[in-house]
Amino acid sequence: MAGSAPGGIAGPCTAGRSNGGAALLVKHLRWSPRSLIYPDEDCRLGLICAILLGMRATPLLIAALLCVPIAACGGGAGGASDRAAPPAPSAGNVEASGTFAAPPGAVVTYDEALVPVGATAAVDETVAGGSTTITLDVAGLVPNRQYGAHAHVNPCGAAGKDAGPHFQLTRDPVTPSVDPAYANPRNEIWLDVTTNGQGAGRATSTVAWEFPADRRAKSVVIHTMPTATAPGKAGTAGDRAGCVTVGF
Repeated sequence: MAGSAPGGIAGPCTAGRSNGGAALLVKHLRWSPRSLIYPDEDCRLGLICAILLGMRATPLLIAALLCVPIAACGGGAGGASDRAAPPAPSAGNVEASGTFAAPPGAVVTYDEALVPVGATAAVDETVAGGSTTITLDVAGLVPNRQYGAHAHVNPCGAAGKDAGPHFQLTRDPVTPSVDPAYANPRNEIWLDVTTNGQGAGRATSTVAWEFPADRRAKSVVIHTMPTATAPGKAGTAGDRAGCVTVGF
């Protein structure tokens, strides 16, 4: 590396003392490896060099020195803007997935004929603009079959009943809740799914609200039957065949 510049600063400033210093300085600012990694630092370095060298710059060189730091900092090839980090995941995004097994566990089957050991499920929640969208994906279930599914208030347990009732934004004062005014897909999260010929299926529910901070669903339960909607039966979907614990 060349000797020290005035003030004891070594490096590219030294090159500027030669007759071709202006060209070398511009070249350093635009193409040095450091400008690919620390562009802002090179911008500052270039300006400091120009001052220390006291070059008798022509108007063209002055223009070059004014423009080069902008190019170096603005993210040309390999600049900072090209290396911008991807946006962080939204705080409202939740994912849970796993393979069904006998309880206890976070993903459990209570009916191995309908939710076989080894089948899989994934639950995804996205919160945006005051709305909540939840998607349930399943694979390995009985082919060409309808299942009911809903968000429940408790995590999965050793028995299906441990997950408690459906989560309701506005809670029905009567239990069990079978009144369509409360047991409906706008006040609850319904994820009824129909499998294809390979036993896979997907269901999505979007509701115009978010879980209250102090009261959230904690699981998705898969039922043996599609969800009923008639008065006196609304929200019912047969026995509980499987459960996925979800940290909504």
